[in-house]
Amino acid sequence: MPHFRRVGDDLYFLSSTRPAYRLSAEEGEVLARMDGKLTVSDIGRACGDVTGIVERLVGAGLVVLAPRNLTVPSGAPRLLVIEPHMDDAALSVGGSLLHRIGRCNISILAVVRESNYTSYIRLRRDYLDIGHITKLRHAESELAARILGADFRCLDWADAPNRLLPGEHWTVDALPEIGRATEAFIHGPIYPDDVVQLAAELEAVVSDVAPDELWVPLAVGDHIDHRLTHEAALLIWPMLRSSRPGLKLCFYEDVPYASEANVGEALTRLKSRGLLLHRICEPIADTYSRKLDAVGTYASQFKRDVIQERIRTSATRAASGENTALCEVRYEVVGPAGEGRCLSSANAALRPNMHASVERFARTNVRASALSVIVLPSGHLGEWPKDLAALRAAFSCTTITILIARNVVWQLAGRGGGVTPVVVQPLPASTAGLILRLAWEVLRHPARPRVWVHWSAVVEGRSFKSTVIRKLLSLGQSIQVRTLVDFTAAIPARAEAMRD
Repeated sequence: MPHFRRVGDDLYFLSSTRPAYRLSAEEGEVLARMDGKLTVSDIGRACGDVTGIVERLVGAGLVVLAPRNLTVPSGAPRLLVIEPHMDDAALSVGGSLLHRIGRCNISILAVVRESNYTSYIRLRRDYLDIGHITKLRHAESELAARILGADFRCLDWADAPNRLLPGEHWTVDALPEIGRATEAFIHGPIYPDDVVQLAAELEAVVSDVAPDELWVPLAVGDHIDHRLTHEAALLIWPMLRSSRPGLKLCFYEDVPYASEANVGEALTRLKSRGLLLHRICEPIADTYSRKLDAVGTYASQFKRDVIQERIRTSATRAASGENTALCEVRYEVVGPAGEGRCLSSANAALRPNMHASVERFARTNVRASALSVIVLPSGHLGEWPKDLAALRAAFSCTTITILIARNVVWQLAGRGGGVTPVVVQPLPASTAGLILRLAWEVLRHPARPRVWVHWSAVVEGRSFKSTVIRKLLSLGQSIQVRTLVDFTAAIPARAEAMRD
């Protein structure tokens, strides 16, 4: 398994300094011959009967057996499964894919390639090398794909946390702040330009693979990468439907995030966009064990015994009302292809009336000579270069001033080409200093439009600070947002549209 490293007769998991397993001489010899190409029979011819040794290694979770040289009948259907991250296909439709081994040409396409996420992040361990972890996750995915009888492809997107802050700027000490900002970012709105860019990349892959079926995430669980993948697929679906009349599109429930409530909400959004859906519940009791083998290859992400409980819960819920114990669910589009609108549900996370409020604010202040963005301690910038570009496109002001809490300043780091043209002023950390600086900004520039970035909790308390900030928020041309992308994603696409 790719997440183990061998030192002599000892096997270590990831960066651990404590051996996870000590090999016997026979186990060491057999393991050394496991190169991903030789079969168990091939090794047995060189080492004698190795059945017992292989069973021990498999049982210890050190190796996994995968099919070799799969043959698929000529003219067999082609299936393309698009996963936001390198594990979503195995988690969500692994059992269904196993049913199609030898009967279907299966391709798995991961959107995200670059990532420094492992389970060690929760433990705040110094294991953050994005280059090394990206290679590890790719190796895990190639192995999982082999178990599932698929070929593996990957686009070149960075994981959402690494779009927020590039991996080379991560440190162990900064993990708490990064974690809080990431939580806001992954549940915030997606950038329309990202949808268009990813849609073009998916269209190219679909053209190359020429699938008969296309499976994409339903995007439950609200993760920005899942919603981005979902929306990009929806954007190209009308074109694909017209160019490939027989192509089937299915939305699979995202495991382990799917629940009765969020699946219902997702289906309602799709139906509101003119899509008619047919629910397919595929029993997976016969492939469940092998599905867990595929999922188990992602040991850098989670422990198998922990994740399998959540997988079983999802599979049991999906099978409710069916004549089977375990199921995976997907929804086939059987009605109109829709209009290719990408924003109606893509930014459903925006607060009610946010689009209208932002447009009114932008139209009123489009010719302002200066704009202030005030990021309070609970605020979050999003992807700063994109947000800055959107602000510059929408407003003709010559100066953009960023008043930013010191615990959020790091979100400007490593953003290349975005920070120097604006004035960045850190806010004082003390309560008195913060209030005085904010009051000075509001009273000195009463007519200047201001975008306040904060979570509501910072102003809902009964403290003196909260009371004063609430008063300042109500003065002048101001708009309040949770994250800066809440604002920029709702700005009309081009400034000319507002100046007419």
